[in-house]
Amino acid sequence: MKIAVVGTSNSILANGYFPVYQALEYPHQVDNFSLGASFCQYIPFALEKFALSENYDLILTDCCPNDGAYFPYARTPDWLYNELHSIFSHIGELPFKHLHLIFPTELETAVHEKIHQQVCEELDIPYLHISSILKSINKQKKPPLFADKMHINPFYAKQIAFLIKQKTNEVLNNSTPKKNASTYKHKEYFIYSLIEHKEFPHVARATSLRSENFVQLKNNQEICLENLPPCNLESLYFYTNIEAGYYHLVTQNTLTNYNLAYHLANCIFLKPIPANTFKIDRFLKIKAGFNPACEYVMEEYNFPPKEKNNSELLLNALLLSKEINPPLAWQEKNLPPVNENNLNTFAKIYHFINNIEQYKDSNAPISDDFILTGAMLYPKHNILRKRFIKILKHSAHPYYACYFAKLYLIPRKKYAMAAKLLEFAITLKKDVSFQEMLAICYLAQNEFAKAQTFILQEIPEKHTVIRLKLLILLARETQNKMDFVRYAQEFLDYGAAINHLVFLAENCLAFREIELAKEFLDMITSDPRNFHHEEDRQKITALTQKINTYR
Repeated sequence: MKIAVVGTSNSILANGYFPVYQALEYPHQVDNFSLGASFCQYIPFALEKFALSENYDLILTDCCPNDGAYFPYARTPDWLYNELHSIFSHIGELPFKHLHLIFPTELETAVHEKIHQQVCEELDIPYLHISSILKSINKQKKPPLFADKMHINPFYAKQIAFLIKQKTNEVLNNSTPKKNASTYKHKEYFIYSLIEHKEFPHVARATSLRSENFVQLKNNQEICLENLPPCNLESLYFYTNIEAGYYHLVTQNTLTNYNLAYHLANCIFLKPIPANTFKIDRFLKIKAGFNPACEYVMEEYNFPPKEKNNSELLLNALLLSKEINPPLAWQEKNLPPVNENNLNTFAKIYHFINNIEQYKDSNAPISDDFILTGAMLYPKHNILRKRFIKILKHSAHPYYACYFAKLYLIPRKKYAMAAKLLEFAITLKKDVSFQEMLAICYLAQNEFAKAQTFILQEIPEKHTVIRLKLLILLARETQNKMDFVRYAQEFLDYGAAINHLVFLAENCLAFREIELAKEFLDMITSDPRNFHHEEDRQKITALTQKINTYR
């Protein structure tokens, strides 16, 4: 059974539900196509880009939090209602099953949650209303429900993984025909790939999750798409760096300025055109730079670029749409309260996590799923560790082997034992997270030749960032400055994200290259977007202290 996850940062976070869920689903294959900061239109984009309907049995979707974030701007309840109806009706036509996750936020408006639930009810789509479950089971809100405005607390997220698994099994095993749901599509979406245009240079950019090629448009350069049918430009799939800034779109009798300087620097994004769409009449020109002769529309969520007269665009694809029916007007309906079956399922793991001490002197059986989830939350808990060891003795499960190594062996510097477990896990499943951990164990044991061979032969090229990070660590451990400089430059070529620059600066200190470390710090601090989030500000402060106190 193959499951595709198409979501937001809620479905990506290392401290969120996905790592636990992926482990609990084994031997089912779970692949993650999520994109941070994405919204509902990323779902039809991902469906087409990755040909998901041809390769998967079930799709898990998550977009509610970021849909809600657009409401202070130009978006309306009618807009979201029609988007979701169009997208979910399209999924209903495809040959796989669908489960929708409605993650909550602490945003001032919660109307987006109501619209998500209402569309699921109207189209008879299985869903988990996570907000109602958490608020019903934890009325005291201790610990707090949210880590920040857009993400639930990891304490709950990891437990939600068990609920998602149970709901997924229910959806996959349900042979009951759908109710007579009234599907309705206001739009149909399709992708226009810009990579086919060879007249401009292509550059590669990568994160730990994905690698993409982008068409590079320097200031005043333009790309022209001709003989297009009547359609709307909905969203752009692009990479934003410090040079990203103004651009303008041209079609018959229309010319408008926009800008791609988003608040997160050096990231791959799918973002919408503000004011909803840009209508295309026969052709579309995309030109880097600001045109003072036409209107400027500020995108939701972005910063004014540093320079008005210089811009660089890194574009991969466009999401276009054609209208096939008039839009519907959203009419709020009374919706069912919390689903008791879902609530009772979550209550089982929630009760266990909050009452682990009851099992101190007990031989009562405990679900393996509960043990893994509990260990991910409380890795130092002795009861969980002992139970985990019992699981390893009778289970040929790669994720249990991996997480035992990660939680209990590597922190105690038992690298040889961890390597054996990870080597065993890789014989069952070639997961890049297992491979990365194993390479680090080889380095920790000074098995440098073995580590180098493993990194070069086993880490897939599509995981370029992970591969280069490991090669940089190898160069650091062997004090091979020539290799360090070479791999650091390659690493930097794939993008100057703050995490990349912090990693490089810290490794410069291992070579006593303090001035080079300061250069990387200057690259971070020169981009004001790196100060937008508290987490990034803390990284900058910590790096600054390391450099200033280095001896």
